[in-house]
Parts: sequence; structure tokens; C-alpha cells
Amino acid sequence: MNKPAKITIGVGLVVAALSWAQAADNEDVYKLPDRAQAYATDEIALQQAEHQEAQAKAEVVKARQHAMEQSLASQQYKEAVDRVDATNKAYQALKTRVQDELKQGTPEYQALLKQRATVDQQLEAARRDSSTPYTTFQDLYAKKETTTNAIRGMEDAAMDKAGGTTARAEWTTACKALDEIKKGQRAQVEAAPEVAAAKQHAAQSQQTVDQLATTFAGSQAAYDEASYQQGKQD
Repeated sequence: MNKPAKITIGVGLVVAALSWAQAADNEDVYKLPDRAQAYATDEIALQQAEHQEAQAKAEVVKARQHAMEQSLASQQYKEAVDRVDATNKAYQALKTRVQDELKQGTPEYQALLKQRATVDQQLEAARRDSSTPYTTFQDLYAKKETTTNAIRGMEDAAMDKAGGTTARAEWTTACKALDEIKKGQRAQVEAAPEVAAAKQHAAQSQQTVDQLATTFAGSQAAYDEASYQQGKQD
């Protein structure tokens, strides 16, 4: 029969080979058909165990996914997400209202917006002209930054007067609370009964593979020696 492919077992192979060698004085150990049958049987058993181990590991992944889905569906998580959305919408709505009021009733703000728009047009024209010197871009970008900072400064001041500080703090607090829940989800998932059971099964499958690998290593060593002895006799 064809000789199955060899695998490297490491320490298990060495131990198994030494154990078999100690029995080498018994002439029956050199019976090649018996050794070949044991080798093939142990190889099949190991392959089946490895397949079962792979399935067990896949079950761990599925269990974790299910536990995470349950965590995301929890009332606590949903309320935290809703709180982030609500506070963000409130803050953005306030910011839009403040900007609209500045556009309608603050000449200085209006002038700054026009100035920034003009700089944007100049930058676009400079990009289209391949001969534009680098210093021109530097000056335009510096001017845009200065104008944008002035606009943002007026918006921030107006937001503070309109309650923006409180709205922003509520949004930030909601985001931090959601982050804390997410940090605890990993530990909750790993502690879930279904995940713990799946991990235990995977560990048992791994142990079975290790044991069968050692057995297969011994069969491999015995088969190799029997083949060698048979070759000498032939």
C-alpha cells in the first residue's frame, strides 16, 4: 500500500519513537502490514479529530457573534445609542440656528464669509494655472486659515451665549457613556454561558488532537522502522 504523507509532531514524535525503539528486540514489531495498518488507522483518527477541532473553533466564533448580538440588542445599549443621537442632533440644530442668525444679522460675520469665498476662488484659479508660484499658495492658505479661525471664533462665542457649552457637554457625556458600555461588552461576551461552553468544547477537542498526534507519531516511527527492516530483509 502507498505510504501516507508524514507530518512533523515535534516532541511527541521523539518520545513516541524512543518508546517504540525500546521494544525493537521483539521481532514482531517489524511486521510491516501490521505497522502500515496501525499507521493508516491512527492517521485517519487524527484527521477526524482535527476536523472536529476546526468545527469546535467555528462554534466559538458563532457563540461570540450571538452573544454580541444579544448585547447590542440590550435596552441599556439601545438607550445609550439613542442618547448619543439625540444630544448630537440637539447640538447640531443649535449650531445651525446660531450660524443662520449670524448670517442674517451680523455684518462682520457676513464679510468674513465673503472673504473666505473669495480666497477659495483665488485658490481654484491658482490650481488651474501651472505657473502659479508656491509662495502664492502659501499666502492664500494662510489667509484662508486666518479667516476661518475668525469665523469659528464668532460662531463659538455665539454658541456659548445660546447654550452651546451645555449642549456640547451633554453630547460628549453621552458619547463617553456609550464608549464605556462598548468596553465592557467584550468581557460580557466572553463570560456568556454559550461562549464559555463552546470554548470548553474547543479545548477538549484540542486535547484530543494532541493525544492522537502523539499516538500517530508512534505509529509513524514504527512504520518507518518496519519499512527499513523489511528493506534489509529483501
